[in-house]
Amino acid sequence: MRVRRVGDLFTIAKGKKYEGIQGIDANEMVRYIQIEDLRNDKNIKWVSRIDNGVYVTSNDILIAWDGANAGTIGYNLTGIIGSTLAVLRPRDSNNYIPYIAMFLRSKSSFLRENCTGATIPHIQKKVLEDIEVPLPSFEQQKEIAYILDKAQALIDKRKQAIAKLDELVQAVFLDLFGDPIKNAKSWKISKLKEVSELITDGTHHSPEPMTEGIPYITAKHVKVNNIDFYSNPTYISESDHTAIYKRCPVKKGDILYIKDGATTGIAAINPYEFEFSMLSSLALIRIDIKYATPQYVVSYLNNQYVKEQITNNMSGAAIKRLTLAKINDIKIPIPDLETQHKYVGVFERYLIQKGKLIESLQQLESNFQALLQKAFKGELIVRDGVTV
Repeated sequence: MRVRRVGDLFTIAKGKKYEGIQGIDANEMVRYIQIEDLRNDKNIKWVSRIDNGVYVTSNDILIAWDGANAGTIGYNLTGIIGSTLAVLRPRDSNNYIPYIAMFLRSKSSFLRENCTGATIPHIQKKVLEDIEVPLPSFEQQKEIAYILDKAQALIDKRKQAIAKLDELVQAVFLDLFGDPIKNAKSWKISKLKEVSELITDGTHHSPEPMTEGIPYITAKHVKVNNIDFYSNPTYISESDHTAIYKRCPVKKGDILYIKDGATTGIAAINPYEFEFSMLSSLALIRIDIKYATPQYVVSYLNNQYVKEQITNNMSGAAIKRLTLAKINDIKIPIPDLETQHKYVGVFERYLIQKGKLIESLQQLESNFQALLQKAFKGELIVRDGVTV
């Protein structure tokens, strides 16, 4: 099997900032490709053609060059790229581009770990150029890419199922409680602190990480209505935990709310019986059940329009954050408890189903990683599109 450096296979060019973005399609326009477009086509934008733009074709590979998503890979896109992206243009047509793109996706974490920049990460061009790409024959590249694409399609379908389930529970929420912004059902408006027993956050000083010890949960573990510690566990010492836990004694049933960074505004109910410590990027919200249920409050916080309204009030230049004072003052309609408890049953059934889908997704992703390892070590044998 041949092995070639990325720098030998591609030229690399950064995109440029472009101001004239428009949201409609037109004959004289071209697609404006941004980082989110490397994942899906949900928010396509179009711009007027310009002479000095960096244009890409379906035969190029794209990479997110700057920011939290640096290292994200995309391909089979045509248009003009913005300044946070770069294009890898093949020097020849001897290789199958989807195969190399999939290989580079397997190196995304490596590229992020080797970024420069403390606040805003940037890909190191030399690091990218020095990555060695294993290259079987062109036909083998096509067959391997086909198998990996089928495996990725299963993962994408599972993610879509999870997204649909999230949409369904929000639809039930809206049916029972009405639009939370307009408050069409005229529920009493309270501040979050008025319906909570405790609102605090985790430690503001990052403790020394350990390979074992007391579990330590940060924003990376919190997704919409889901906390996943086990897929990427982190630990700290018992002495550090004791000091942190005095400030932030999180319990099962508390709401964890991301208050710092790119994912601010995401909330989930803690499902764990065990003690753990938290970083200050998370707030702990303990609801007073005399006034509200955690299931109602977490769904309110995760509502798209509520989240936008809250995060528009964020402070911070480089890293946006919600202060505890602002979290305490979040305004929330409070329906009667009878209506809230109707929703609790629906929400708990939803959590069970979502947990099953997430478990299935994790298994699919684990299988996919195993396929990647075999494919790029030359151990994946494909005959007529079938793995043997």
